[in-house]
Amino acid sequence: MERLFMEIMMDLWAGDVIVSYKLFIEEINKRISNLQSHIGTEAHQKETALGIIDETGMSWEQQDENLQKQINEYQELLEYLENDSNWTL
Repeated sequence: MERLFMEIMMDLWAGDVIVSYKLFIEEINKRISNLQSHIGTEAHQKETALGIIDETGMSWEQQDENLQKQINEYQELLEYLENDSNWTL
């Protein structure tokens, strides 16, 4: 979770923006939404139609499974950040 937190933070800092809690949460939600848009038969067919060449060597099911794992990591971080008890003693 710490790795993912720092990855997002570094990306935001690289954009030379003032990082706020709201912006950080919005960024996590954008990343989740983006990953979700690449899951499923329809998404894979659209990418094929656009001429995107898959060089992963994985089946669509394997790709979807990996994307879902990434989504789960982002959701875990989001839940951690939204839990007020993580910030109080």
